[in-house]
Amino acid sequence: MITKCAVCLLGSSSPVIVMSESRSVSKFVDLVLLLVCVLVITCFTFLLRLTREFSEEESQRKTSYITSHVSPQLFKDLRYQTAESKDYSVFNYVIIVHASTDITAFKFVLQSLLQVDRIKDVFLIFVHDEIDESVLEDISLLPLHNKANLFFEHSIYIYPDKFPSFTPSDCTWDMSKEQGEAVRCPNHEWTDVKGEYRRPWLSHGRHLWWWMMNTVFERLNETNDFWGPVILLERHQMVSRKVLDVLDRLVPFTNRHCKDCLITLGNSRSHDNRKLPYMRSVNILPFAAEDGHIGFVFNRKLWRRIKRYTNQFCEFDDHHWSRGLQYVLNHWVKTSSSEISIGFPNVYSFQKCKRNDSLCSGDQIKTYYENLDNRLNVDVVHNMLLGIVSKSPVKSKMREGGGWRDIRDQTLCRLMAK
Repeated sequence: MITKCAVCLLGSSSPVIVMSESRSVSKFVDLVLLLVCVLVITCFTFLLRLTREFSEEESQRKTSYITSHVSPQLFKDLRYQTAESKDYSVFNYVIIVHASTDITAFKFVLQSLLQVDRIKDVFLIFVHDEIDESVLEDISLLPLHNKANLFFEHSIYIYPDKFPSFTPSDCTWDMSKEQGEAVRCPNHEWTDVKGEYRRPWLSHGRHLWWWMMNTVFERLNETNDFWGPVILLERHQMVSRKVLDVLDRLVPFTNRHCKDCLITLGNSRSHDNRKLPYMRSVNILPFAAEDGHIGFVFNRKLWRRIKRYTNQFCEFDDHHWSRGLQYVLNHWVKTSSSEISIGFPNVYSFQKCKRNDSLCSGDQIKTYYENLDNRLNVDVVHNMLLGIVSKSPVKSKMREGGGWRDIRDQTLCRLMAK
C-alpha cells in the first residue's frame, strides 16, 4: 500500500519511485525550519540581552545624573517617595506636571495646585527631564501625601554626547543631504520631509511625552488600575480652583456625546474678554494642535485606543507630540470628532513670559491668574453644559512638519511603548 502511494506512473507501465526523493525533501524542510528556529531564538536572546544592558546603563546614568545635582539627603527622600512608599490613599484624579527648572514660574504652578478644591483627591505626578534641587525641595515640602517624582530616563541631559542627544559623528541639522552623503555620517540617509537632519532638542519633547504617557498608564504601580481622568500640565501651566468641579461636569457629558473624545481644559491664547455665553459653551470638534488647546485630559480607555496605533504615531514625521497625537486621533481612531473643549479656560498658560520679560513679574502673573479664576465662579461651572454645543467636520489629511524621520527616534519611540 505504501509502495503504491509512492509510485507515480508515467506513460507506459514504467514506475518511477519517488519515496526516497520525498523523504529527502522532507528532511531538507525540517532542517530549514530548525535553522530558522535557531536563528529566531538567537536574535531574540541577543535583543533581550541588549535591552537589559541598555536598561541597566540607563538606570546607572539616571542615578548618577540625579545624585550629581541633589544633596544625598534629598536623594534619599526622593527614593522613598518614588520607589518605597506604597501607602497612597485612594484618589479620584491624576494630574501629571512637567516640572520646570524655572523656579519662580514653578512656584506659581505649585500654588495654583494647592488652591484647587479637593486637591487631596488627586495623585500628583511630577515629571523631570532636567534636575534642579530647588524644584525637588519645593515638591518634597508640599503638604500632600499623594505625590511622586518620575525622572525621564532618555533625557538629553543624561546623554549629552550620545543618542538621544547629539552624537559627535552625526550629521548636523544645518547640513544638506548632499553634504551628509559626502561625509557619510551615521544618519546621512534620514533627512525629514524638509530635507533636514534631526535636532535633538526638538525631538526630545516628543520622546518625553510618549515616555511619560506610557509610564503613567502602563508601568507605574500606583496608576496601574486607575480608569479615571488624567490631566496633563505642561511647563508654565496653572489650574483654576474649580478645575475638578468642571471636570466632574464634563466627564459624563463626554460619555454621552463623544466617548472617544479627548477633553481640553484651556487654551494658550488670551481669554480675558470672552462673554458669559461663550464661557458656558462646549465645543465638539476634530483635535487640531495649532488651535492652542492645553490641559489635556486622558483616560485609560482613550489611551488604549491611541496606543493601538503606536507605529503610526512613531512614524509620523513631525517633532511636535501634539501633531502626532492629532494624526492618530483624526486619521486612525477615526471618530467624527476627537476633542471636547470648553469656552472658558480652567488651565492657564503663562508661556508668553518666556517671550516677554515685562510680563514675567510675580505680581503680574498672580494678578492675571486671580482675575481669570474669579470670573470662573460657581454659576459658570453649574450652567456650563447649558450653553452652545457645536460639531465640526474632520479636517483634511495632515501635512508632516518634519523633525522626526531619523530611524533612531522612531525605534526608541516604539521601544518605549513595549
